[in-house]
Amino acid sequence: MQYFKLPAGVRDVLPEESGALDKAEALLRKKFAEAGFRSVRTAGLEYYDTLTKIGSAVDQAQMFKMTDKDGNLIVLRPDMTLACARIAATKLCGDRERLCYFSDVYDFSAGGNSDREVAQAGVELFGEEGAEADAYAIAFAVDC
Repeated sequence: MQYFKLPAGVRDVLPEESGALDKAEALLRKKFAEAGFRSVRTAGLEYYDTLTKIGSAVDQAQMFKMTDKDGNLIVLRPDMTLACARIAATKLCGDRERLCYFSDVYDFSAGGNSDREVAQAGVELFGEEGAEADAYAIAFAVDC
């Protein structure tokens, strides 16, 4: 094993690319805020049961799984939609929520040239109906 290598599918982001990503994030944050979205930062770890019991679209083979000190099965966050839905359902009081995020998600099953750690920016609409909601979802969901 070479101690200075990273596991397959992950990488360091060097200053030039990091600066470009920072600029893109600042622009998106501004656009999201102008459209009424509030930023959330979700936990990086979730209980496996939370994702599997609610019928997650994320295949369990994609999840980085581990156990905590109490023996509970936990996963690195594989999806932001479910994490935002958990926050909206359990910690926010409104019937309608417009949430945005900038975060990494993790995909254990990625291989070859695919990234296992993916930076994402996106929006989630809860309790809204109609074409406006669909337009925002299409216009603002961005994988960096």
